[in-house]
Amino acid sequence: MSTNWNPDWESQLRRELSLLGVASITELVESYSNATYEDLARLLPGFAPIQIQKLHYEESGNINDPARGKFWKTSLIRYLMKHVPDGIRMHGDWPLILALGSWAGSMPETDQKFCSGIVRRFKRTAAAKADDWFPSEDDASFRELFDVKS
Repeated sequence: MSTNWNPDWESQLRRELSLLGVASITELVESYSNATYEDLARLLPGFAPIQIQKLHYEESGNINDPARGKFWKTSLIRYLMKHVPDGIRMHGDWPLILALGSWAGSMPETDQKFCSGIVRRFKRTAAAKADDWFPSEDDASFRELFDVKS
């Protein structure tokens, strides 16, 4: 029996994806845009949410690739869905802090400075939003968070 973290877990996960009829974790993630990483892990028994996120990150190319920008946006939304599903201030302060900290902390060290900047900008943007505001990829104020010039 294999374990989640055996040395070959990435190839095993790719095999599981092919059994589901998808070519990549990115294809699966995009097919379930309203799912958290925990929800996606339930589709892939034996794999942890962080493994799905890690493989999704690896498939997103390098830091200058548009796919990496999409990864950052959609992964942050997934963390917010998990911790503050009814809106940014509908659950108290702690769940939002947990969502932002968990998201930034889950990123590789090479991305930490960039992600910390996103968290700071998110908090400024969120301060002006309604309690039940929940960002989406289509939300201009959310997209601007990822603009390095912001």
